[in-house]
Amino acid sequence: MKIIILKNNLKEGLDAIGRIAGDASTTLPILKNFLIETADGRLKLSATNLEVAITNFISGKVVEGGDLTVPLNLFSSIINNLQSERINLEKEGESLVVKTDNYQAKIQSAKKEEFPIIPGINNGQLGLEIPILVLREALLSIMSAAQMSDMRPELGGVLFDFQINLLKVVATDSFRLAEKTIYNNQFRSDINKHFKAIIPLKTISEVVRIIENYRAQGMSI
Repeated sequence: MKIIILKNNLKEGLDAIGRIAGDASTTLPILKNFLIETADGRLKLSATNLEVAITNFISGKVVEGGDLTVPLNLFSSIINNLQSERINLEKEGESLVVKTDNYQAKIQSAKKEEFPIIPGINNGQLGLEIPILVLREALLSIMSAAQMSDMRPELGGVLFDFQINLLKVVATDSFRLAEKTIYNNQFRSDINKHFKAIIPLKTISEVVRIIENYRAQGMSI
C-alpha cells in the first residue's frame, strides 16, 4: 500500500471515526485500531466498537493499493503534530510508515483479517431515505427522553416505527414520552410493510454528532 494524501483530508477522515475507535473501555485491543484500505481510487477508513461501525471515504492519490489496521490514538497524534500538508503512507512488512519531507515514523500494524467484519450496505436492498436535516430535527426533539438502563435496555434506545405512510421516532424513560412523526412527503421508501426497530441511544448520539460536525464545517449534507 502506498498513498499520498493531504493532512486536512486525513484529519477530517480521522475525526469522523474518532469516537468509535480507540475506546479506552474496550477489552479487545484490536478495537483500538482502525482499518485503512484503498477502494475505488480513494482511502477508506473504518472503525467499530461492535455496537456502532463507521466508514469514511477520503480523497488521496493511491499509488499502490492495500490494507492494514493501526492504533487510532497513536496515528492521530502523529498526524496532528505534522507540519507538512502532504503526507505519504506506505506499508512496509507489518508496519505503516508515515513520511513527509522532513519526518518519518513507523507504526506497528495488524492484518485486516484480525479486524471485525463490518457489514456492508447492499444498494439493492429495500430502504428508507430521509433528508438529513429532517432526521436531525426529529432525533434532537426526542432523544433527551431516553435513558441508559442496565435493567431495561430498551429504554436506552430510540424506537423507529415505520407505518408506510409515516415514520414515528419515539423515546421514553418510562416517566417521560417523546414522539416525533415524519410523514411520507418528507421521505422516500420502497418498503411495503410495517416494521419497528430500536436503535441504541449511543448510535443515535453518534449520528447526530456526525451531522453537527458537517454543519459546523459548512459542508453540504
